[in-house]
Amino acid sequence: MACYNDYSNMTKWSYQITHDSLSVAVADSLIISLEEYVSNVKNNLSQIPIDSIKVVCKNCTSEVTWAVKTDHLCNSIIDTALAYMKIKILQFEKEDTLIISFPTYKCAAEDDTLLNVQKYLNLWRIYASAYEKCNGIPNTIGGNISAESRPISASTANIDQQLLFLPLQNTTIVPLSPPYGDTITYFMDCTGLDKTGAGYHDYQYLGCDSGEFPLTCNLNGLLRIRLQLGNGLRAILRDSCFYLEGFIDSIKTKLRPVYYYDDVPLDSCKAGNYYFYFHVSDTLFQMLDNGRLWWCVQPCCESTNDEPVHIDVAFHLMPLPNTSCINAIAYQNDSTHSTPPTFTTESQFIPLSSRSHNLNILCPGCLAPGLVYQKHDLKRLTLGLQDSDNNGLADVPQAQITDTSSWFINKGDSMLIHNSSFGDRLRENCVSIFQDGDVAGPNGQPGGYTYAMMLQQNAKFNYLQLSSIIPGSISKYGLQIDSVILFVDSIDGNSNCLQCNEFEVGTAFRTQLKITLLPNTLNKF
Repeated sequence: MACYNDYSNMTKWSYQITHDSLSVAVADSLIISLEEYVSNVKNNLSQIPIDSIKVVCKNCTSEVTWAVKTDHLCNSIIDTALAYMKIKILQFEKEDTLIISFPTYKCAAEDDTLLNVQKYLNLWRIYASAYEKCNGIPNTIGGNISAESRPISASTANIDQQLLFLPLQNTTIVPLSPPYGDTITYFMDCTGLDKTGAGYHDYQYLGCDSGEFPLTCNLNGLLRIRLQLGNGLRAILRDSCFYLEGFIDSIKTKLRPVYYYDDVPLDSCKAGNYYFYFHVSDTLFQMLDNGRLWWCVQPCCESTNDEPVHIDVAFHLMPLPNTSCINAIAYQNDSTHSTPPTFTTESQFIPLSSRSHNLNILCPGCLAPGLVYQKHDLKRLTLGLQDSDNNGLADVPQAQITDTSSWFINKGDSMLIHNSSFGDRLRENCVSIFQDGDVAGPNGQPGGYTYAMMLQQNAKFNYLQLSSIIPGSISKYGLQIDSVILFVDSIDGNSNCLQCNEFEVGTAFRTQLKITLLPNTLNKF
């Protein structure tokens, strides 16, 4: 199969139609059309150069009309790409022959307008119809014939992975010292890239040309994941924290990148990109169909963060239909991780899918003391029935999942506990800290004051308010409050922090007060 962006070795196609009917001597007309399945779209990954199309009509005369695409990929290489061609032959007689031949140029282009949209490969169709006139009324001779290729469709073989990203943290704090805040772990679920589904033959672009169902050939290519961070964030623990995780034959498996690099100055929180490369394999595809991507970031106050800091994860694919499309890449020879791997072909990565998130970073510089919102989490407590093979059907015999069972210990971190359905019990955890004002103001500005300084002036906070609002919680989702538990902790050398592990705040605290509010007492607060 032809390599991508290889103009000298395009895939050749040829169609021949011969009039060999014994019952009909002459067809008044023969009409052939060659067209894109979806007309004039930029996300067709193959182009037909108009100057390479050949139409030969043996013993007959043809009229050819065509339309040119107004916008297409790789336009610096393919000047004029075909959108539609129509061939009409009058008096298509016995033993007349029409031959249509053309190449298709497989184009890979890093155009981010292709993110989160369907991509089409060799999405062309040919129709042929022969007509004769009887009493002035055209009749079809022998029916229409057609040939068309399938799209990379919105089936289980969708090239856009139907990514599911539910960030659990929207705000983080950077202390005065050290200069970095707490490490934040994010994950994203991949739920839609499967080479064994209805569109299995779409994966010929990765070297699967065996035609078997399900495909048993070895895939070939590179997957690149781009982590884009705004000013005030940096990716850390790239050797251990960035990986794909999923169940392969019921065994939890971690797949780590074979190479990574970034365009960010060392140990800085400057805005930039971090790139991670994976070899395409059956294992990788199973994870992209039903797996999870993990990564870690760390906030700092690179500059005044008046706006939320942007986080974006994008997947790009370089299909390599055969190993000759690219030479071996010497990943291990680069110890700096500051340069991308080099390729010997003109191939580029095809944008697949992306998801984004904004994170608020609170930097030192508050003048007055008060509560600072730190963490939030909303997840279900009822976990449903065990489904070991993840096929949507409960195991037989049925077994209820509990958070102490061995099944949950082995598979629990792959469950979508932040999705819920009717009847589930949910728990929302909110954490905030009381923070003093900064006595020494930032950048030489006048400083603030602490709560101890307030008490010296006989000024005291009688109330502190922490609120959490879930839009549509009552009117749309029908949530009902079961109970509310409030903990007030202080930093104390004799640590005794109640349920701190559930809030993931560490154990360097001592619980001073616990208040439990039941539904019949909520109206008092």
